[in-house]
Amino acid sequence: MSLCSNRLQSLSLDVPPQVLCGLQHNSFQFHHLTQLQMSLYVNYQPLSVLNPTASPEKIVLVGAESFRSLQISWNRLISVTISSLWLEDVTQLFQQASQMTFCRISLLPRDPDNSSMPPIIHHRLKSLELDQSVIWGVAPDLLGSLTLPCLQEVEIFEIIHLIQLSALVRRSSCPLTKLTFVLYLEQVEYSFDELQPLPGVTDLVVKYWVYDKGDAMIRLLLEGYFPDLRHLTLGLRPFDMLWNIGAIPLLLNRKRPRPDEPNGGRLHKFIVVGRCRFDRMWNSVDWESLRELGIAMREDGFEFF
Repeated sequence: MSLCSNRLQSLSLDVPPQVLCGLQHNSFQFHHLTQLQMSLYVNYQPLSVLNPTASPEKIVLVGAESFRSLQISWNRLISVTISSLWLEDVTQLFQQASQMTFCRISLLPRDPDNSSMPPIIHHRLKSLELDQSVIWGVAPDLLGSLTLPCLQEVEIFEIIHLIQLSALVRRSSCPLTKLTFVLYLEQVEYSFDELQPLPGVTDLVVKYWVYDKGDAMIRLLLEGYFPDLRHLTLGLRPFDMLWNIGAIPLLLNRKRPRPDEPNGGRLHKFIVVGRCRFDRMWNSVDWESLRELGIAMREDGFEFF
């Protein structure tokens, strides 16, 4: 590594701490490093694995020790994926990575010291993804502390995140246009009284939806929470759920012009995607009835027309 460090463009480290000790070498140069991945789970004293000559554009970090071992320049960092970090480490990331446009956060535990996140304005972040494992009391600190004026795309796993996201959007005056749901929460109805509409969201993706008979999903899609919705994409399970309760025709009505709503209230695209073969009938869907509603086959599913 010492001999080739000045030529390295991508570096992935998943090694024991004792090996990392041997990497602390002053002759390392990382002028061309653009991608860095580190996976460290074992607690140990922070190590200076890299030096400030490294200025990666993309990093993937697992474990707080990975983050605290970095001695790099944050000037070019654009894409960040982090897992198993404490909230104080995430705070430092948002404070230092001023050029970051994409951030995915998972396995964010509650800090045993109950540390909180200070208010932070990040002027470049456009895409934010929160894994379902961020829910354990940490999401309010994260979403409640950030102001993101450039935020355009969000992926969340819980309706409770949606409530906090609504506040973030209003606080940031951001151009949020695309929202992706991967919902796992069993009891969702309790949150709707606090939920505010999200105008401006034109693209909604519902990848997965479990522990609910579809009533909550219908409320989200039909009760005005997304007044500017134009493109709707459902995963197979959410579609199957809505089909079984007879809600698909209600959604198809949104493809018909409505003079009393902006842009005619028209849903321009309604797509269903999934891993199975859509040219075969699955158990819970009457395929002939579905075809009568008008569908066009795609490689990854079908689209209503």
